[in-house]
Amino acid sequence: MESEKVIFSYLKSRGYKTTEQSLKGEVKNATKLDLSQSGPLPLCEVAMDELFKSMHDANNDEVYIETFRTLLEWIETVLDTYKEDLQKIVSPIFQYLYLHMINRNMLESASVFFEEFSQYHSNKEELKELKGIEKPEDLDSEFVQNLFSHKCVILMNKYSIALLMSFIESSRLGLLLFIINQHLDLQASTDSQSSVPVLLGDDVAILHDTSNLILIPVIEKDMKIFKDLRVPFPAVDPDLQEKVNSEISQKTDLSENNLPSIICHSALNSNNSMLCLEISVEGTVIAAGFEDSSIRVWNLLRPVQVWKNSMTNEEELREYIQLIGHSEAVFCLSFSPNTQLLISGSEDCTIRLWSLISNSCLVVYRHHPFPVWSVTFGPMGHYFASGSFDTTAALWSTDNIEPLKIYSGHLSDVIVVKFHPNIHYLATGSNDKTIRIWEVASGNCVRIFISHAAAVTALIFSKSGKEIYSGDESGEVQKIDINEKNCISKIKLQGRISSLSLSQEGSLIACGSESNALTLANGDLNLVKNYPTKKIPMFAVNFTLRNLLVVGGPCLLEN
Repeated sequence: MESEKVIFSYLKSRGYKTTEQSLKGEVKNATKLDLSQSGPLPLCEVAMDELFKSMHDANNDEVYIETFRTLLEWIETVLDTYKEDLQKIVSPIFQYLYLHMINRNMLESASVFFEEFSQYHSNKEELKELKGIEKPEDLDSEFVQNLFSHKCVILMNKYSIALLMSFIESSRLGLLLFIINQHLDLQASTDSQSSVPVLLGDDVAILHDTSNLILIPVIEKDMKIFKDLRVPFPAVDPDLQEKVNSEISQKTDLSENNLPSIICHSALNSNNSMLCLEISVEGTVIAAGFEDSSIRVWNLLRPVQVWKNSMTNEEELREYIQLIGHSEAVFCLSFSPNTQLLISGSEDCTIRLWSLISNSCLVVYRHHPFPVWSVTFGPMGHYFASGSFDTTAALWSTDNIEPLKIYSGHLSDVIVVKFHPNIHYLATGSNDKTIRIWEVASGNCVRIFISHAAAVTALIFSKSGKEIYSGDESGEVQKIDINEKNCISKIKLQGRISSLSLSQEGSLIACGSESNALTLANGDLNLVKNYPTKKIPMFAVNFTLRNLLVVGGPCLLEN
């Protein structure tokens, strides 16, 4: 199947060899959602259509209301193990039932249906659009046409799907079966006990811009009318501030005619198992996460370090410090501004806070039920954010083991998270091809951008905070005006964009690509220079405070 090829390609590009091999073995016996074979949808399309036509459901407005009410009541009775999975279908079922009622001119009943059940629709923007559809003529809108031309892809446990089909068959809900076959694409994970679903989100929905929201004026007014929502944080560390000022005083101004000095670090003998790389603000400490669940930290100012084995208490000299604690592959890392702390996200669904002074794990944060794709420290170092396969982002503080805020709205996994320079906003990039900007304190989504045609994999705000640069799976980098809500320039590169970094004055942007190349562009994304490598994908790029460009990645073995 074409979808399987896409999934295998994605896993291979990310370096998830174990997951890829496991999936290939499981696909042979996996449940197929194919209407021409036996599977979760037991009725073939022709038989289902004839059954539906022989019933009076389609023209009986009471059946629409009763069908949805019956579905809600049944979901409340199932085991908690499957309830969360089954609740994923409630919003799309609601909207398609409502639109079909409008289409059949059941206007009064549609109004009653909307008033009674609109609380079960989770997307406020879509709900506002639905409320404006009151007669058949309104169905010609772009919003409705998008809904009818794209099936809603929903990833569910295969046993949840089996439960749903059994319920539909036993309750003889032909209308519900019709809606599911026409408008939903239920995709089954192959192992109910697996903590890591192998299917990544696809084009699950068409999102719409929130044009009535103003972001930049709020920033410029410093949110004076929202003082109660200001994010509290500790005072700036005077030692850190002195260090920053010292580095900035040695900064070299860059331009298209004055390019930066570049240091490229490559990891040899990693056996293609390195999954992520992070470079500290000053460029002197590098951390890498590996498929074997370990983290390695190199201090370039101390080439040889004493490493103590926590199991045997034996000490040995090493070129790096090894941090052991995760039980699965490590996907993401982030240094605190003072480089004394490191956070990591893993396939084991946990986030860990490490001390680089004692070289030990300080805290384990548990919230996400699925793998953590991205973590990032805030500008002040006290707060950090995470993005997960569970489609949410979370805000944390280092001194609290529970998340402070959950940001829910994406329709697929959150691949990258990044703080606004003033810390009051958080940007998230998702596999649903959208970028969302959230107000950190309130948790409200204040912007949605839908200009990308592929999963968003890298983000960085401009120095002024008025623009955001984004890179995606296809190699496209965009510059988006946050206030005007549109893409103002773009550049097409080769391969997945894994990292972006701006020079200190914002005149140059470095783009790291997994197609073994580093690209420099100006602030308007006009190509300045391309630096190809033979076999080093650019996992991380970072302009230091001095405007030295430090980049790195694994040295891949020949296939």
